[in-house]
Amino acid sequence: MRRIAIVCLFVVVAVSLAGCVTGPGFVEEQTIPDGKAEVYLYRPIHLYGDVITPMIMTNEGFLTLLDAGGYYSYITNAGTLRFWAVSYSASLPITVEAVAGQKYYVKIGFAAETCTLTLVPQETAKTDIAYCRRVQ
Repeated sequence: MRRIAIVCLFVVVAVSLAGCVTGPGFVEEQTIPDGKAEVYLYRPIHLYGDVITPMIMTNEGFLTLLDAGGYYSYITNAGTLRFWAVSYSASLPITVEAVAGQKYYVKIGFAAETCTLTLVPQETAKTDIAYCRRVQ
């Protein structure tokens, strides 16, 4: 019985690490160009949903694929932005009213095999995103 538990643990760890992001760790941009806003989309590592790589979309189109443990820095014109993720199904969109010169943080998670997107405060995001790696 103990051997089965060890094998199961090994499989879970191997599957979790298979989708690891290998870019540089989190580095916050120091300046945002005039008239632009910055949105950090990030996905902390959690056991549930880690093997799924959703497509991150915006009203301007496809942005990136975001593995667990990854983040993406999106610099865009200020204004109304809509984000959603597509995996097995499309998530509900989230709207960000982006103001020039401001930074926003969108956390991506999973619930019932559907991505969830949540706009989070900077203080919360900085704790979560510190362990994430940049994706290109």
